[in-house]
Amino acid sequence: NGSYAVIVTENNCSDTSVCTVITSIGIGSVASRDNSILIAPNPASENITLTFKKDITFTSIQIFDNMGRMVMNVGEENFATGKITIDISKMAPAVYTLVAKGKDFVVNKKLMIEANKE
Repeated sequence: NGSYAVIVTENNCSDTSVCTVITSIGIGSVASRDNSILIAPNPASENITLTFKKDITFTSIQIFDNMGRMVMNVGEENFATGKITIDISKMAPAVYTLVAKGKDFVVNKKLMIEANKE
């Protein structure tokens, strides 16, 4: 925990970034939320089903490619059901990151999309 900045130096010139405050939530907090969302099947090629624990409330669920670009934003109107089916058939085969955010936590899950076997 603390305030951090980046200093870049090149050819005897330096510049310092703005300070950013970093507050960790601890390994225990991360581990306790990691199993709050399940992805099945994984790997998948057509649809995935996300299943949530009933006592966990998500505020957003997004899928990012390996370049960090958001490729899907799951509509939050579906969060209350505890289970969501998502069509991934038009997504390219690759490893993606599913990011599920709650009020005070974030859960990251790897999602592998494989080629459709038609």
